[in-house]
Amino acid sequence: MFLLPGQKSHVVDMQSGRQRALNQPADGMTLSILSTIFCCIPIGVYAIVRSSQCRAANEKGDHETAEVKAKQARIARYISLAMGIITKAVIIFLIVYFAT
Repeated sequence: MFLLPGQKSHVVDMQSGRQRALNQPADGMTLSILSTIFCCIPIGVYAIVRSSQCRAANEKGDHETAEVKAKQARIARYISLAMGIITKAVIIFLIVYFAT
């Protein structure tokens, strides 16, 4: 399907029956929840909030705001993941260092 500039196309979600735009950004809620559980709780909670704001903006049709919120959530997820990996690596290092 080809679209002219400015045209919007919609896809019907068969599970919920709602229409969504083809070009709307993904909110990444699942990854935000997983990064909260397994990595860094405070930054993960921030990612969850931004993901839910992205989802709400998508439902309103405000794709510019949704894109900004999705980017903020993505950055927060990456920071949470990095913090989790660094923290776990430091803990493992300290356990190995003081065990010998």
